[in-house]
Amino acid sequence: MPSAFAESFTYENSKVKPDPFKLGIAGYTFINFNLDESLAMMKKVDVHYLCIKDFHLPYKSSAEEIAAFHAKLKENGITGYAVGPIYTKTRKEIDDAFDYAKRVGVDLVIGIPCMPTLIMLPKRQKNITFDMPSIIMALKINYTLMQKVSITSLKILMSE
Repeated sequence: MPSAFAESFTYENSKVKPDPFKLGIAGYTFINFNLDESLAMMKKVDVHYLCIKDFHLPYKSSAEEIAAFHAKLKENGITGYAVGPIYTKTRKEIDDAFDYAKRVGVDLVIGIPCMPTLIMLPKRQKNITFDMPSIIMALKINYTLMQKVSITSLKILMSE
């Protein structure tokens, strides 16, 4: 089933080129749903990438639990591409967030540290490929809007 918001398009030479973008859903979108319900909704809208939130895969998950989680995603044609958002106030919480990402097997952390801990990030950020302060600002600015859009989207999905 194709996405409700994206359509394939044909270039003038009539060859369809693959879409260069991979659409994903923030795990927080599914805060009021269990993992099975969340995966069913993702299938319904034909989205295959999930940012993993701790209410579906707790921070203290064992290697076996993480493997089972990824197996369930794979069975449903979904890939976990990041973890977060993860709010941090201390150096230990930052280290724990990066540890969690490493154990889960993703290379993207959506992190929201408090201002005093921002100076700690460059030490942890050296092996990742995004600009964390930019992501933090985007999340803080759009947080309320994202909540409203997520709730509205889920109401539409549930009514179909």
